[in-house]
Amino acid sequence: MKAWALLLTIVLAGCATAYQLSTRRDDFNQYNQWRMENNLLAGAGFLSSANMYLGATKTTWDSGETQYLLAVTYRADNWLFIEDGNSLRLIIDGEQVEYSGDGSSAYRNVLSGGRIHERAFYKVTPAQIRRIAEALEIRVRLEGNQFYAERIFSPLNIERFRAFVQQYLRKRRPDGCESANVKAWPEWIGSPPRNVNIRIGPGINYPLHESGGLLAGEEIQILQDCQGWLQARAMPEHLIDRAIELHGLARAQEMLLFWVRKDLIRRQAEPAIVAPRPAPARRCCRICTRGKACGNSCIARNLTCRQPPGCACNGEQGQGDSCPRQT
Repeated sequence: MKAWALLLTIVLAGCATAYQLSTRRDDFNQYNQWRMENNLLAGAGFLSSANMYLGATKTTWDSGETQYLLAVTYRADNWLFIEDGNSLRLIIDGEQVEYSGDGSSAYRNVLSGGRIHERAFYKVTPAQIRRIAEALEIRVRLEGNQFYAERIFSPLNIERFRAFVQQYLRKRRPDGCESANVKAWPEWIGSPPRNVNIRIGPGINYPLHESGGLLAGEEIQILQDCQGWLQARAMPEHLIDRAIELHGLARAQEMLLFWVRKDLIRRQAEPAIVAPRPAPARRCCRICTRGKACGNSCIARNLTCRQPPGCACNGEQGQGDSCPRQT
């Protein structure tokens, strides 16, 4: 009996499409996408012909925006008609978690042989994907307007999520503070009453930021507050795209984002009135008369500048012109 059951399991598993991690580039819509495909869940029963797949998807647009999804695929002989709302529920190590989506109405097809295929997507955060990857036991219920289907995660299903997290999610800081997106909308505007140091992470154990520090009264855009530290940027938003174009998103994040102690910054504007704007006026650190400005220094006019905008100014700008500060 056990040998027959094992053989049937192998046969059914062999009918399923092989699991893979796929990568896609869409030049027209300007995004890269990484997704888990055909992560077949366990617990269907030996005689069931219905398959349920659950995977994670990460989409990053060239603008810097990133979206995470859970994608559920159901293939069977009869329609489930996955509902909108909280139609996907997981019990993760004993705690129930609900996920909300738009249902499968836009993603229903009939496959060759008459089997049906429907898919639904659920927006999630990186933390929610990590929770699945770190779990020991997961039960799944997918709600349809006809009935519901239940499955379980096998150790292999969880291991695949762990591999996705390791490869495609930002590494979690030991302090628990996730980095904000360099183009995120600021929560408020602040400035230090005196010169202060800035760091690459939220704590004095992190090295000083490559740009050095903030000057007294220098306005910064606060992106998040975490454990007594503020993550911020000083570069005006209209120059961020240029920095990303020159150096790539990852390097731009390193150069432009920094952390500063919360008690060293005074609030100057509330979130409701924060709007994209150039950096405050300040004197140039260097005036380029024979060459041209490039970052914080001057280069020959026939050379190509490969530095992000800094505090150097071209001679025609004048000593009193506003120059964005490299951070």
